[in-house]
Amino acid sequence: MNVYAQHLASLYEPELLESVEGKTLLVTGASGLIGRFFVDSLLASKADFRLVLPARRALNFADSRVQSFIANLCEPLSLPDSTKLDAIVHLASSASPAAFAVSPIATIMLNVHATQNLLELASQHHAKFIFMSSSEIYGESAKILTETDMGYLDCMDWRNCYNESKRLAETLTQSFAYEKGAQSIVLRIPRTFGATFGAHDNRALSSFLRDCAMDRDIWLKSDGQQMYSFLYVGDCARAIAFALAKLPTNNAYNVASEAMSLQDFALHVANLNPKVCLRIEKTEQIGITKTQHSILDTIKIKNYGFFSKFSLQEGLEWTYRILKEKQEKERE
Repeated sequence: MNVYAQHLASLYEPELLESVEGKTLLVTGASGLIGRFFVDSLLASKADFRLVLPARRALNFADSRVQSFIANLCEPLSLPDSTKLDAIVHLASSASPAAFAVSPIATIMLNVHATQNLLELASQHHAKFIFMSSSEIYGESAKILTETDMGYLDCMDWRNCYNESKRLAETLTQSFAYEKGAQSIVLRIPRTFGATFGAHDNRALSSFLRDCAMDRDIWLKSDGQQMYSFLYVGDCARAIAFALAKLPTNNAYNVASEAMSLQDFALHVANLNPKVCLRIEKTEQIGITKTQHSILDTIKIKNYGFFSKFSLQEGLEWTYRILKEKQEKERE
């Protein structure tokens, strides 16, 4: 069993897998960092379920429990057959600073129109709706942020195309609950990392990990003093399963593990590989967040029984091992 398969096989507690047993789930964003890991982790189990995966391009999942089809989420969705959905897990989003800089309008439309279309579908099927939101909705705040806090966001700044549209998408979930009786759960996650990032993912954490695994020095393009919460993708996937199984609907929940400076995170990554050094070169970057302090309080979800399974160091070590193994296979 390879490292990735070994990791996935031990990810979920049995009671979390019960949340998908006998169910049909529609999952968006299955080719992204979180979506790919979530789908792979479910398929690594022996649970009996069905996954319906709409995507912009063909997906390759060699498992009879998966049905994928080409779809534009910004248009009303028609399922390929008379499928009855039990839950929708909406993970698709443009989350790259490079994408924000090139296509801020498309960033907004995906977060808003896709969420609206999926909520319509959830309402038609009386399906539970899981929406993956972001710590960026809080804006700038020196506080440790609970779910009822809101920091400063300038709606006249184009960079807030992502933050503001995520906020509006959250409001959409509650508007559908009020008007149509939809049952939604919002998960607000911080900067999330793992080995399932795409080849064109240029976000800082993915770039750090990619360079580290390829024996290249890590370049930090700021002073790195920003203070953020972080989350390993394995715990993010577990939080989704936990939400399906145990969380009250029509609520928002913070999900995070440790908090530290961006520089300290980069140092943790560099220390995974003795061939790698951390280098700092402050350069102007377009599209990156202006938020300097974003630390999440997770007491609400902990009160329902959800705790991170992986420390930040453990998550980084799994990520590094998986990436290294992937490189070795590509060389064969």
